[in-house]
Amino acid sequence: SLLPLLASSPRFSSSSAKFFPTGAHKVGACFGPLVDRLTRGAYDPDKHKALWPSTGNYCRGGAFNSCLMGCKPIAVLPAGMSKERFEWLKSLGAEIHATPGCESNVKEVFDKTKELARTRPDEVVVLNQFEDFSNP
Repeated sequence: SLLPLLASSPRFSSSSAKFFPTGAHKVGACFGPLVDRLTRGAYDPDKHKALWPSTGNYCRGGAFNSCLMGCKPIAVLPAGMSKERFEWLKSLGAEIHATPGCESNVKEVFDKTKELARTRPDEVVVLNQFEDFSNP
């Protein structure tokens, strides 16, 4: 019978990105793609830079995780994002590329990402949250 299940009090839990070191929940999501490449030998911290394209939170989490793992981050995000976001990325030592527009200007972010990958193929490793299978 389902009666015991229906009569019990469900337990819910949640977390808030407010308390994450980056202030963003994407810290966990971007951990996978970088660790995957590091463990497979597809990313060399002495040779490569991890490029995190996003409108903000994914590149914040990626830059943070990169620094934790001794990797150099590149953040590509719209220029219209908050000044604090850019200052925070700069404080990590991230290479920052601000693209035209605001949060809805995703195409410009990926255009810049493709340009950097094309012009610096031996250095740039793109960790795209929408194309990377190891992104949880």
